[in-house]
Amino acid sequence: MAKNFKISSKSDMRKFGKQLESDVKKLAKDSLSSQLFDVTCPHCEASVSVPEGRSNCPQCGEPIKLNLDFQF
Repeated sequence: MAKNFKISSKSDMRKFGKQLESDVKKLAKDSLSSQLFDVTCPHCEASVSVPEGRSNCPQCGEPIKLNLDFQF
């Protein structure tokens, strides 16, 4: 939900800045988490595209775990 901030208030502007930063980080994380990433299977060394999390290699069927470590 959108919040109202007073542009003349220093504390509101700090809150606005923090809220804006938080919203941008969340959008970036959501966007990256929904994409496919080209990786090399650690088992058969095939080039595959996988989403974040756990999935199986389409070539060998072995599990691939891709963790995105967000450090903003």
